[in-house]
Amino acid sequence: MTLDMKIAPLKLRFKALFIDYLCIVAYLVVLTGVALACYKLFFGEVPQFTALQSQLVAFITSVLPVMGWFAFVESKGDFASLGKRKVGIQVKYVKFGKYPLVGSILRNALKFLPWQLAHMAVIGGVYDGFESASLLIVTLILPVIYIGMVIFEKDHRHIADIVSGSYVVV
Repeated sequence: MTLDMKIAPLKLRFKALFIDYLCIVAYLVVLTGVALACYKLFFGEVPQFTALQSQLVAFITSVLPVMGWFAFVESKGDFASLGKRKVGIQVKYVKFGKYPLVGSILRNALKFLPWQLAHMAVIGGVYDGFESASLLIVTLILPVIYIGMVIFEKDHRHIADIVSGSYVVV
């Protein structure tokens, strides 16, 4: 890290996280409404899906667009999501300085990985039973590790920041 960067304080990071969380929830509420309206309009009811179809629908309609949006907005301009912009922080890509989109895609893919793993665990459990809880346990432990690292690491970086060579700065 260069000396001209000031690491974002925890308070700002958590405020930004909360704002971004509200935006994601709003997107999911709208997505649910649109999906239900389309199902009703075109099929008359919610269609039955196979486990694989459910996995694909969950990934393509929720995780991929959210991850893609965050990767896009955090790789250009002010390098910040809506929450980060509101609180005055941004992501700085040291490792991929000339190619921030690469760093941002990597960072956000890892950041949203627990969400995708949770989809896989719950959908798999619904269709095949919850005999194996190992994936479900990983989906619960990974966010705790991420948040713990942000709280306890001196530079407030988690796994996704370390792998992508990024810092969240003021």
